[in-house]
Amino acid sequence: MMITKPIPEHTEAICEICSVGWRQTVQGIYDEEYQAKNVASVKSFMWQASRSSILFCFRSSRSDTK
Repeated sequence: MMITKPIPEHTEAICEICSVGWRQTVQGIYDEEYQAKNVASVKSFMWQASRSSILFCFRSSRSDTK
């Protein structure tokens, strides 16, 4: 296994991993429609590279949490 710093080309795969993990975490808590809307938000993550890391900003379509 080789670990590297994320680069712009990794963004899509990182978003997919986050989406799958989030859906598995909230399965049975949120309905499918809500999950689908939020997965769309996850897949539109915006990121900015700094010298040492990548910052992800998640935009949820819902402000409350359960």
